[in-house]
Amino acid sequence: MQVFTKRFAALTFFTLLILVLATTPALAAGTIPLYSFQWGSYGTGSGSFQSPAAVEAYGGKVYVADAGNNRVQVFDQSGAFLFSIGPGFLKSGVDDPTGIQSPGGVAVDSAGNIYVADTGHNRILKFDSTGAFLAEI
Repeated sequence: MQVFTKRFAALTFFTLLILVLATTPALAAGTIPLYSFQWGSYGTGSGSFQSPAAVEAYGGKVYVADAGNNRVQVFDQSGAFLFSIGPGFLKSGVDDPTGIQSPGGVAVDSAGNIYVADTGHNRILKFDSTGAFLAEI
């Protein structure tokens, strides 16, 4: 009986998988969605990521919250690295002793100001469009 139960479970899973694949519109139409391009790799250098957590595209720039490297990286729309914010930054002309820890989100307002969800320190940080610190919210 145990062998029959295992075979039935495997058959049921296989049937469910076929149904899911057949009912997915792109797959059912015979097309596979593709991305336009990619950039970056795993690592700690500029343009490399460890656990990218969020992406924001605004004004021809792409902002990536790189949680594993405790920073936000900024790229142009073709993927060329421009600059990063963190892990440390200047706050009132002095190094912030805590820096950014595990940023979980990033947003940009209409003036180009960058907002970083510093999840490791339970705060929101505001930077200008060049990455200079403006405020802690």
